[in-house]
Amino acid sequence: MTKDSKGANFAIGILMGVIGGVVAGVLLAPKEGKKTMEDIKTAVDDLKEKMSPELEKTKAKALDLIETVKCKLESELNKISENKKAKKLAEAKNKEHDIYCL
Repeated sequence: MTKDSKGANFAIGILMGVIGGVVAGVLLAPKEGKKTMEDIKTAVDDLKEKMSPELEKTKAKALDLIETVKCKLESELNKISENKKAKKLAEAKNKEHDIYCL
């Protein structure tokens, strides 16, 4: 596991812990429904505001990782394609050689 993925996992763990704590606190608090809904909305808005920078960093890292994997896959597919072409060309040359050497 790389250092970046450990950091992303840590940030996700913190986010999940905060969400769980907020949900538990709101659901267990003895308040009327309308007040509870307002509290949930406020808590969610506060959470989004606090976690937004970390989520953006994690998103950017994920997108970079996706782009890196995409480039590596394209490179490997190109190698496979070139190998197939080279193999077909070699087979064709061998057949041509066999025809002329009869």
